[in-house]
Amino acid sequence: MNTLIGTLVGKLKKDPESKQVGNEQALVFDLPVKMGRDKETAWIEVMITGRRAETLRGRVREGTIVMVTGQIELRKWVNRDGATITKLGFAFPDVKLIDGYGSDGGAPAPAPQYGGNGGYGGPPAFPPKGDDVPW
Repeated sequence: MNTLIGTLVGKLKKDPESKQVGNEQALVFDLPVKMGRDKETAWIEVMITGRRAETLRGRVREGTIVMVTGQIELRKWVNRDGATITKLGFAFPDVKLIDGYGSDGGAPAPAPQYGGNGGYGGPPAFPPKGDDVPW
């Protein structure tokens, strides 16, 4: 059996919902994916349970930019009207906030300061000069 693993970066277009899944509270949100300028937007469902859901509950909201990595699965179910619904989603996702905001929802974290000396103080100067050119 093959497993499809993927990473998606996107901005939440609405606040996540809390849902009861089994005996746990889940945090659920959809991320938009558009494969081209004139293409229809697809929505990928992200469902987080357990401690991860508790941790993210107050931190993700409309406008938050997240990076989601996990197993991609096709979910199918029959709704109340008898119609079969198919949705693409992440199973067991790892979610990271990448919008630069701290856990308290305050101001963005300051940008890292690099020494520019090529050592542990940051990335090397670019473009390299003289004998430092690798080609």
